[in-house]
Amino acid sequence: MIEEQNTLIEPFKEQLEAYEMEMSNLQNAKNHMENEAKDLGIKYAQILGHQNHKQKIKYMVNLKSKNEDLMKANLDLEAKVRSQDKKMEKLKRENVDLKRNLRKQSIFEDKENMASPNRSFKCESPGPLRELN
Repeated sequence: MIEEQNTLIEPFKEQLEAYEMEMSNLQNAKNHMENEAKDLGIKYAQILGHQNHKQKIKYMVNLKSKNEDLMKANLDLEAKVRSQDKKMEKLKRENVDLKRNLRKQSIFEDKENMASPNRSFKCESPGPLRELN
């Protein structure tokens, strides 16, 4: 089993190794960029920070209130998404149930009306009993 997998993977080993190297390089670059962004954010905040302590306090209070408002809005939207997901699942189940019922109903109708004279056949060939009007 393992030998079969190795024989299947053998032609692609070089590509896999190249992808692994590329992925590790990209991961390192991403980590470096994230650290650099954090450092720049801290430096930016220090440079642009309010010199007046009262202004700084008001700014922080406003920032916190905006953050709380956004968190509440986020929670409301998440609840709305969950309720819509539940509705979608319910409608999907109902759709599947309706499809099953339609199939069962059509099977029963076909069985019930199998020998009915009103059942239409798609035979267009003229026969001796065909009306000639």
